[in-house]
Amino acid sequence: MTLQEAMKQRHTVRKYKDTPLPADIVKKLNDRVAQNNQNHGLSIKLITNDGGAIPGFLKVLMTKGVKNYFLLAGPDQPGVDEKLGYCSADIMLYA
Repeated sequence: MTLQEAMKQRHTVRKYKDTPLPADIVKKLNDRVAQNNQNHGLSIKLITNDGGAIPGFLKVLMTKGVKNYFLLAGPDQPGVDEKLGYCSADIMLYA
């Protein structure tokens, strides 16, 4: 599937499975994250198997069962929000 096809088919997930991500998928996602980090000077990171970072009220409202997520980070400089938005959309569509 191309990124353009993924854009047309994207949707939001609100129910999460209690299934670990396969190692090959984690590797592919980490490779994509590393590529975005290098190209845009960011520090995005994939966090896996960690259900403790989401605050309790968010778990109840929208993220119950989340154990895998991306930490979006970058240097405190102009344009970083735009870069993080672009790269997070790229990673989402890639996933």
